Amino acid sequence: MSVLDVSGRMDAAADWQGHTLPANVVVLSVTTGGEIASDKDDRAAPVLALTGVATRAAGYAVSREVTATLGLLDPRWLHAVFGVEAQALTDRRLGLGDVVPAGRRAALQSAMRAAAGAQGRIEVLEQWLRELAREAHAARALSQQQQQHQPPQHDRGHGPDPLLSQRQRERPFLREHGLSRSRHVGVERFQRTVTGLAADAPGAALALDAGYTDQSHMCRSVRAFSGLSPTQLKERLSTGVFTATYAAIQGFGKQLVL
Repeated sequence: MSVLDVSGRMDAAADWQGHTLPANVVVLSVTTGGEIASDKDDRAAPVLALTGVATRAAGYAVSREVTATLGLLDPRWLHAVFGVEAQALTDRRLGLGDVVPAGRRAALQSAMRAAAGAQGRIEVLEQWLRELAREAHAARALSQQQQQHQPPQHDRGHGPDPLLSQRQRERPFLREHGLSRSRHVGVERFQRTVTGLAADAPGAALALDAGYTDQSHMCRSVRAFSGLSPTQLKERLSTGVFTATYAAIQGFGKQLVL
């Protein structure tokens, strides 16, 4: 869990080729200046949005002036606090208005706009997330107390079926992480490739270190995720307007314990 701030003037008002976020991370973005709009959104870019892990390339139109604060959320925390399954956010964004009451959203927006500088915005979002977590914890505790006063329900079943299919065994993983195991592995391989390209690692060695069978396998995967060849992606990582932000997301920035 971490919060980081993105602000500044973009070098060019051009499309940014979106990269996938680390597997098992949902981003809460609060934009207080400028706009970041995805070509795959079914709505105008919201000021408050939850974005899940991306498993395909996407272009983002970025205004020249951008100020945003990002909260990197664990999918389990997301479900416990917002009641949203991570798999519902794969390859898409969800307006925060769909999961948070209007009054809470308005209070956050007002406080974010009044905050002084990047550190002030980070502190506001951290405090807001902590309050939501405390409220969710209190609601769960109350629900547990109510259940304790209810008569016990007798289980008429015969226990879990040991003969589960592969699909049935995969369901808990999918619910928790929002991705199948195979897709999760694919995202992690791509993330290792991005890190290696940014560090100027040799192609053949990078492919093996990232977990691919060979360099052509890596090339196909990179193109599927980013829409670019490894060479093009490497150049974009070195010159892109979000390079520093992406590196911070990769490292999960400052850890926030809720």
